[in-house]
Amino acid sequence: MRYFLIGGGLVALIILGIIFLLPSRPLVYRADLGGSEEDFDVSSYIFQKSDKTIPLSAGAYLVTDLETSEKVVSKNEKKVLPIASLTKLMTALVAQELLTPDQVITVSRSAYNTYGNTGRLRVGEKISVKDIFYPLLLSSSNDAAEVLAEAAGREKFLATMNARAKQIGLTDTFFADPSGLSPANTSTAADLVKLANYLYRYRPEILALTREKEHKIGKRTWTNLNNISLMPNYLGGKNGYTEEANRTLVSIFQVPITSSSTASTTVEKKSRLLALVLLQSNDRKGDTRGLINYLTRYTSYLGGKNGFVPII
Repeated sequence: MRYFLIGGGLVALIILGIIFLLPSRPLVYRADLGGSEEDFDVSSYIFQKSDKTIPLSAGAYLVTDLETSEKVVSKNEKKVLPIASLTKLMTALVAQELLTPDQVITVSRSAYNTYGNTGRLRVGEKISVKDIFYPLLLSSSNDAAEVLAEAAGREKFLATMNARAKQIGLTDTFFADPSGLSPANTSTAADLVKLANYLYRYRPEILALTREKEHKIGKRTWTNLNNISLMPNYLGGKNGYTEEANRTLVSIFQVPITSSSTASTTVEKKSRLLALVLLQSNDRKGDTRGLINYLTRYTSYLGGKNGFVPII
């Protein structure tokens, strides 16, 4: 293990013959050779100060670069916690696989009696699978989640949710219901980043729906209740809340981050595709803004793995 202190002022760091211009504030990095040069522990990101200096309320968070799969900043990312309505992203994914878009399903009394009425569904109402996705993902309707599960057979639906989670690689995730009302619906920030990445790669239509401000069918309009969706460069995701889970979030952003060119001395802002997950947050919007502001102001991406990890 080797430690490096890089002082203030504009400095040039030469690594493997490549010159990188670094920010002017002092930086402390750890270089882990891992026993050999081939095992060099590397990162594409450098920081002017630690993310631990950000006043965040979340009990766990994780920001990951979806292009390089690198963890950028994190706290308790492997801690298993309730996830609330983030569940509905998996509900939508499984509903797509078990049901057909034009299949007409009926709102049962048991589904209607589920806690909450944000979807404003009616007992006996018939609605297509593709249309019920709007109250599910925009208004976070618990009724809609139960209607979808019942249409495929609730037991089968839940079993498929958990099986699908394992297939995607969500090793610390469990679903006890399709809505997220149960505190037994649990996951980790690390697992939820994997889910966000899967949806981005293979089910972009689900994320596209979550970007809509509202959707109208006939005389009924479903409004997006996720205020994070109004933030700049938002590409999709889901929010959640229960008393046990507090405020939760899965989101994907294009974040403008300082990029230092390896081919010249230029430094410019370039967008990076980042997944941002919050669990046990008291201030979801404040935490999201805090992390994005930190990444925009104090983070640099070197365009290639540089072999240094901050220890401050």
